[in-house]
Amino acid sequence: MTEIPTNQSNLVILGVSSMTETTETAIPNDFLGINPTEINKKLVSWGISLDEVVQKLASLGLPGIIFIIAVAASSTTAYPMIYALFGLGGPLGLIGGLGVLGLSTIIGDIVTGYGIEALLKTVYLKRRETETQEYLINEVEGLPISQVLKLNLKKAIEVEITAEEPVAPKEVEIAEE
Repeated sequence: MTEIPTNQSNLVILGVSSMTETTETAIPNDFLGINPTEINKKLVSWGISLDEVVQKLASLGLPGIIFIIAVAASSTTAYPMIYALFGLGGPLGLIGGLGVLGLSTIIGDIVTGYGIEALLKTVYLKRRETETQEYLINEVEGLPISQVLKLNLKKAIEVEITAEEPVAPKEVEIAEE
């Protein structure tokens, strides 16, 4: 039999894998100087759950990710952080950058709390008043969302056409006096 060692301390013997030693997770406990266990303990002592922090960070969106990368890159100096905020703020500079981060957090929290499906349905129902149904359905098809959400949006957009029986004309007698 031929034994081929793999990079995870496994041995593959004719297509059958056997574990030779137990390995821990691939991410070290002290990744980039951050120990997740210590962070979690500190957050719990402050009365904040890690899920809340993750939700807030996720709601920051792209500007928040850019800011976090700039902060991580600026371990020795604060200048990259300031330049990142200036860039986010556009013509309003540093104050605008802080405003963009705050506004994106608020909008993200609203969308998260209300639900993306309800928000999209509301937008498309309002747009249906001024745009054709076919155009909106084609637009929904092109969105990078799940098939279930696409189907729900299409159902909301489609106008129900009800078949009504034609009403027979009434006979009116005109009496002359």
